[in-house]
This record gives sequence, C-alpha cells and structure tokens, in this order.
Amino acid sequence: MRQWIIVGSAAAIMLVAGNPAAARKAAAAQTVSSLLKGASEQGGPSYATFRKVAIGEGWVPAPQPDCTKEVYGLDGPLPGKANICDALPEIESCSSNGLCLMIFKHKVDKRSLSVTTYGDYNSWDTPGEEGALYVQGGDIGR
Repeated sequence: MRQWIIVGSAAAIMLVAGNPAAARKAAAAQTVSSLLKGASEQGGPSYATFRKVAIGEGWVPAPQPDCTKEVYGLDGPLPGKANICDALPEIESCSSNGLCLMIFKHKVDKRSLSVTTYGDYNSWDTPGEEGALYVQGGDIGR
C-alpha cells in the first residue's frame, strides 16, 4: 500500500511515496525551513516558537561545552543569576549586541541546524515577552 503525503505549497509540492519516515522527515524540514524563510534582520518567529517546533520535529539542542565562556566571558554569569546555558544548552556564542548562534542536531540523520537569533535571551520564554528573542535566520546542514 502506498502512502502519499503532500508537503509544501502549490509552487513547490513534494510527494513522498511508500515511506512514512521519509514523509515525516520531509514535513519536519519543510516546517523548520518555512520558519527560517520568515526570518529576517527586521524580525522573525520568536525563538520560543521556533525551538518548540524544531524539537517537536526531531531537532535536539547540541550542548556547547564552552557556552558559559562564549556567552558571559571568563567570569561567567553574575552571582545569583541563572546561567542561560542551562536553559538553552544549544547556545554556541552570543555577542554584546544581542546576536546569538544556536546549534541543533537531528536525532535521526544527524544533520545540523544553526540558528541566528537577536534580542534578550533572558526573556526567551517569559510569558508575554517571548518575542524579545527572535530568529533572524539559519541554515540546515547535511
């Protein structure tokens, strides 16, 4: 029995036949891709929304061993303050102007996903402030 799942728009329709796993993979890539296509320097999806979709579709945060040093410098976070690397282990680095690079790996095929964000990472999941950190762009590697 063949299974057909249509993924995409009228301009770009992709058919995946007979392989439900391939169909799910194609659907996941399309959804993440469409969110990335909606991103720009002027704004994009909130990082909280993007992260939820990506994780739900098989992308897992790739813990960065030097996260604390790359985000806070050699001194680490201020005493008594939470370390954002605990909440967002995918942060590879952040600049002083609010740009951050996040890295994910796909749990099935091990592709990489790099995402550039801009904004206040401390408010990434604060109710009502989720848009304080938004996706500017990204790339799905091989």
